[in-house]
Amino acid sequence: MPSDTSGQHVINLTNSLIGQAINGQVSWGTNAMPGNSNPAWFQGPTNEIGYLGPGLQAFVGDMGAVSVRDAILYYSSLFNRMCRKRIVIYYNNNGALQPILDQTAIGNFVNGVGQAASIGTDPQPGQDIYLANIQNHIQEMYNRWWALAGAPTTEILTNTVCHTSCHSNCHDNRGRR
Repeated sequence: MPSDTSGQHVINLTNSLIGQAINGQVSWGTNAMPGNSNPAWFQGPTNEIGYLGPGLQAFVGDMGAVSVRDAILYYSSLFNRMCRKRIVIYYNNNGALQPILDQTAIGNFVNGVGQAASIGTDPQPGQDIYLANIQNHIQEMYNRWWALAGAPTTEILTNTVCHTSCHSNCHDNRGRR
């Protein structure tokens, strides 16, 4: 088996080709929410896709084609919730709703794009896989994710606040939401 398909090499390659590219696209998360948005909309921080750690330790060592595929698919499941959504926050001015925020961006949401990033061809048990094949599969996975996550969105998340300033601080201090 070619030495460039070791588990650690596949992990490092996937991190560099996908993790950094996706992190650079994510604007919203639990650490960076638009003002007055609902925290329940977000799953994790904007830099969620980081080094592949404990989940892929089973793949460290020499890998066959099926193990490489499984490792890449596992990684794809980590970023499928990163997608583009529109958030509109309204201010309720005596029954008249006035938008105070209307933005669209990619965020780390609870409900993402689903299993968008999958590999088109299934390697067979015992089949050797080479670095070029691995890179092609990783790029294909990223392209499928971007086709869904980066596409214009029709999903709109909305929230209405009773006043525009200090909304969360005021309600949190009074023990109500």
